[in-house]
Amino acid sequence: MNRTQLANALDRMDRLYPNVLRPDYRDEVLGLGASFPPLVRTAKKLSDLLHRLRGVKLDALTDGQVEDIRHLHDALRVGGQKLLDAKDWPYDS
Repeated sequence: MNRTQLANALDRMDRLYPNVLRPDYRDEVLGLGASFPPLVRTAKKLSDLLHRLRGVKLDALTDGQVEDIRHLHDALRVGGQKLLDAKDWPYDS
């Protein structure tokens, strides 16, 4: 994955965020983790949380669950942005 693909993936993740419990958001998160080793731990935590919450309606989430999802989403976004801003890019395939 190159820088443009990472930027596009982060944008897709942000666009899908309002529907955070849908499988396509989870798939996007897992794709980022699989493509970039520095993001894998955060992506896995977020994916696991979303997997545990499958079947729960968005408006039925507790404030704590919403906060956990938002924190992990933001951490993944910040980690991806750090990769984009880095001088070296070892991820070209």
